[in-house]
Amino acid sequence: MPVEPRPAVASLAGYPWEESSAAIAARLGIDVEQVVRFDMNTVPWQLPVPVSADGLQLNEYPDTFYRELTDAIAAYLDRPAASIVVGAGGDELISLVAQAYLDGVRTCAIADPTYSLFAICSRIAGARVDAVPCTDGYALDRARFLDGASRAHVTWLANPNNPTGELLPQDYVREVAAAAAGLVVVDEAYAEFVDTTALAWLDEAPNVVVLRTLSKAFGLAGLRIGYVTAHPDIVGTLNTVRPVSSISAVAARAGATALKQAPHMRELVRGHIAERHRLAAALAAQGCAVIEGEANFVLARLDAAALDRARSRGLVLRTYGSGHRLDGWSRITVRAPEENARLLDAIHDTTG
Repeated sequence: MPVEPRPAVASLAGYPWEESSAAIAARLGIDVEQVVRFDMNTVPWQLPVPVSADGLQLNEYPDTFYRELTDAIAAYLDRPAASIVVGAGGDELISLVAQAYLDGVRTCAIADPTYSLFAICSRIAGARVDAVPCTDGYALDRARFLDGASRAHVTWLANPNNPTGELLPQDYVREVAAAAAGLVVVDEAYAEFVDTTALAWLDEAPNVVVLRTLSKAFGLAGLRIGYVTAHPDIVGTLNTVRPVSSISAVAARAGATALKQAPHMRELVRGHIAERHRLAAALAAQGCAVIEGEANFVLARLDAAALDRARSRGLVLRTYGSGHRLDGWSRITVRAPEENARLLDAIHDTTG
């Protein structure tokens, strides 16, 4: 008989893997170019970076410390390179934190809803997950979350939050850091879409990890590059459990190049935020309940017919099933204006 996994893994639902665009197109009988991913929270641009092996020795392993990439991150953040750990996307770094700081007798605190991988990685490590339900208005219950953090070995806090888009003030995030019994991971995956960050006070909080990614505003989701910055003791611990070469040399070179194009990225983000405002307003004008949030997506309540029309045209939305706190809502990634127009047409079209 097959060998059974650990109980913590055997009982785990796991992360819901998305169907590929090619598979969706084949199922619908449409060209793959007609499929638009409103479900991934990616951006509709790619910075002009060299995804190339030119000048790299691919027969050799990458630099273990990823000095070129780490130095580019350090310059971008205005932080010491020694305070940075890189990984294969923010997801790997979430897993590393869980491996390093959680086990079968420890507890973590999360909001409910929030990024599902916080709970998944914590449970894989064997930890108990204290999920603090949101308010009726889908905002963080700040008092209850503070209480949960005061007992947790790791507190996961996404700011802005995914999937609600809620942005918490830094005064509150600092309050969480001060109240927490253990590590506080501030996930700033959407930091470039807002004008506030925990980096401003990070050196005053030796228990705080700021997690970021190049998958969102920098448009490099396919290359899988994430990073954290934290106190040197935390950096040392994470480097102890970090895989030696989980980022390819090609991806690391492209990431370092992209970070040097931050002014261009910010210009694109400004236009994207304006498009988010337009999309949210247009959905509201069509009678949808809308929560705009502060990231690169909006939440909207769409009826079943509108969802079916969108899906039949290859427009893929993130929906939430029965039992989820966002049951009935769709998370809609802001795409290019012409792609958003296709979605609005599908929602509005009553001819089928």
